[in-house]
Amino acid sequence: TPEVDENSVDYYTVIDLERLGETLYNAEFVTWLLKKYSAADFIIRLAKETSVVLLPGKGFDVDHPSARVSLANLTEYDYRKIGAAVKLILQEYYQQFSA
Repeated sequence: TPEVDENSVDYYTVIDLERLGETLYNAEFVTWLLKKYSAADFIIRLAKETSVVLLPGKGFDVDHPSARVSLANLTEYDYRKIGAAVKLILQEYYQQFSA
């Protein structure tokens, strides 16, 4: 569920992989994920496998497990595609973790 701030003027939203991973799975998975992969690994894999290109969530020189999504120029279909792609890759990482 997205957090809503009626005073916010957002041009982008940040997908926080730590929070999302813990919400979908658990804290142990997130700890494993952060040890095994860098923040850039996720963004690069997302682009290569799904053609979804996102910016680093906290800036270009910051290794933070997040990605930034523009809210200015995409369609609802594009946002659904981004969400599905992010969830799919996290699910595949979770399968590796669980194996």
